[in-house]
Amino acid sequence: MLRADPAFRDYVLELTRRAYADRVETESRFDRVLDELRRDREAQARTWEEQKREEHLKWEEQNRRWEEQNLKWEEQNRRWEELKREDSLKWAAHDREAKFKWDEQARLWEESTRKWQESGRRFDRVHEEIMAQARKFDRSIGALGARWGLRSEKAFRALYQVTDSELLAACMHWCATSPAARDEVFNITNTDYFRWENLWPGFARAFDMPPGGVQTIRLAEFMADKGPLWSAMQKRYDLLPIAYDQLVAWPFVDYCLTRDYDARWGDPTEFVQEVYRGMWAHTYDMGGFI
Repeated sequence: MLRADPAFRDYVLELTRRAYADRVETESRFDRVLDELRRDREAQARTWEEQKREEHLKWEEQNRRWEEQNLKWEEQNRRWEELKREDSLKWAAHDREAKFKWDEQARLWEESTRKWQESGRRFDRVHEEIMAQARKFDRSIGALGARWGLRSEKAFRALYQVTDSELLAACMHWCATSPAARDEVFNITNTDYFRWENLWPGFARAFDMPPGGVQTIRLAEFMADKGPLWSAMQKRYDLLPIAYDQLVAWPFVDYCLTRDYDARWGDPTEFVQEVYRGMWAHTYDMGGFI
């Protein structure tokens, strides 16, 4: 009917045109939809490419940072190896130096021990020489101290003081260098007192001589002719070249050994304690055999 009646067909088209799109409009709408889909797809593709590019840049940055970190770790490892190598060289040098010092110390110790042993042997030879010379005289008539000039029983038992050479040297050094010693006068003696009668038995034992009674012998006269003996002993035992007349002041020894009253020269203990702390000298310790 629509094909046979054009008027009716037009009437139907007129009625439906308001509710339905025609072919041209339908095709136009479809094209717009396709265009929108294409634009969406292109936008999505661009977004995806941008994301891929950003991810790629991020991975490249991350890889760059990893490379930098690896370089830092390699540098740290290299420095650590250098430090270990330097420490190894230092410890090796230290070990060599310590071994050298130890060997040198051992050598010095052995040399010192040898010198002490030689000194002991020389002392024994000198002592034997003295004893051999002493056997020429009568050794049985009295104590050693009596034969060295104690002129009376009173002098033999008097209170006395002496001075240790090391203590004297230390005090002289202090007096010469300490402001506390300025304009002061000191008489240095050991920090104790003694009586000859208590010392001479120890001397007698040291020289293998029997103790006895008091006898008077002037050392200035008795020792006057002993210069040749001293010279012979110097040569034989390689002693220091000290002249015999400079060796001992025998008159002073006579003076000291014939004092027949108690001798006290101030208070050395107070001096040592208050002025020069740490220095002590006891007469009974001198020589190690009294």
